[in-house]
Amino acid sequence: MTVSAELKSDLLAARDLRQLDLNSFINTEHNTVIMMALNIPGPDKLPAGGEALMAWGRRCVEVKTGAHCVVTNRDAAGLYMLFVCDLAPQRCKELAVKIEEQTPAARLLDVDIYTNDGDQLGRANLGFKARRCLLCERPAVECMRTGNHEPDAIVQSAQQRLSTFIN
Repeated sequence: MTVSAELKSDLLAARDLRQLDLNSFINTEHNTVIMMALNIPGPDKLPAGGEALMAWGRRCVEVKTGAHCVVTNRDAAGLYMLFVCDLAPQRCKELAVKIEEQTPAARLLDVDIYTNDGDQLGRANLGFKARRCLLCERPAVECMRTGNHEPDAIVQSAQQRLSTFIN
């Protein structure tokens, strides 16, 4: 499985547009901005079960943080949502990590936390371990960088995780 130059270009453009959406909620009256997105390996960024997983994630974010969804969108990189929240960013990150680790499928959600100044609060900021690879216990970023696994195996793992969200 290879990613075409066109898809790479589309993904970069989508990331830039997401950043513009995010920036419009920075430096507002809210303490925290939350961006939740599907993090799906492979070219199909909205496979079966993806929308249901995002709906589940939205409910979790809203219930656990009291956040209000202000943007729901789909682009070349998949689905994403922006929320504003009055909780402290550190508390939101703690809750985000719990959401991401709640079920095997939730591992396919990225719940990113931004301060009112626009700084992203990562797992390391609060002493949490890096996200694990979908196929092994190593940090995901390490496996991505070194190409430890066949891309098709990673896609299959994601599809298997999403199967619990397919009616």
